[in-house]
Amino acid sequence: MLMFAFLAVKHLPESKAASVALKGFGLFYGGGTILTGIFPCDAGCNKEMINPSVAQFIHSTSGLFSYVTVPVFVIMLGFAALKWKDTGGKEKIILLCAFVSLVFAVLFFSLLSSPYGGLIQRILEGSILLTILVTALYIKK
Repeated sequence: MLMFAFLAVKHLPESKAASVALKGFGLFYGGGTILTGIFPCDAGCNKEMINPSVAQFIHSTSGLFSYVTVPVFVIMLGFAALKWKDTGGKEKIILLCAFVSLVFAVLFFSLLSSPYGGLIQRILEGSILLTILVTALYIKK
């Protein structure tokens, strides 16, 4: 994700917003995914952060930064995509993903102890990944 985001900038119509969005996305989502993969959750994911391990602290902190910033970058990318030519409606999908990611990020942090937390997180992740897929399809075209 990190490499895709940084390299995608070169293949999209020139736009300061798209450049910032993709570089921020790459840094916070790509980099955050790397960190959360290297530093896993404690058993049960310790959402209450009661005596967390160093790995749990890094995992949660990188996840926090990812889920707070990435929906904003997806929104920026969606608005930048409105100016792209011949999108075939892809800009609308990116904006829908932006809205979904923002709503589910708020839900995720509002309902940390919910039994549906995993589902909420997967929908949030899915909207982010769909943004990347749609952007890649635009680049391929």
